[in-house]
Amino acid sequence: MRAFVYGTLTHKPVLESVLGHVVGPQRRAVLCDHARFAVDGEIYPGLISKAGTSIEGLVFDVSAEDIQILDEFEGEEYVRTAVSVSLVEPNNTDTPENSSDIEANVYIYIGDLEKLKGSWSPSDFAATTGHGADVVKQLWDRLY
Repeated sequence: MRAFVYGTLTHKPVLESVLGHVVGPQRRAVLCDHARFAVDGEIYPGLISKAGTSIEGLVFDVSAEDIQILDEFEGEEYVRTAVSVSLVEPNNTDTPENSSDIEANVYIYIGDLEKLKGSWSPSDFAATTGHGADVVKQLWDRLY
């Protein structure tokens, strides 16, 4: 099982704090026909279906327990969906597991679409908020 992340979880310290363990190798991947937007008043983005656009993120292996944690972390504004992503730098083996297109779980924004305002980038997020334990606490606090 895999996850594709495109927002705050692209920062390994945030991801590992959320999951509570070291994450294995991550690979760059592209998700087509989707767009990432800033969520008004929040530090995290929302991803929606949008033909003709694509976003880059990271894909990595996850356990069933990791998925449960991510489901809780993403909250009611997101729904987990299986998608096909294209690896930016596929491995050089011939096995289906390492082909350039792979299936992964992604969290699609289903909250108030009126709150999606402008672009959101991982580099801007890191520059303005950092990516340590304080950010993880802020992200978890929004759920409770």
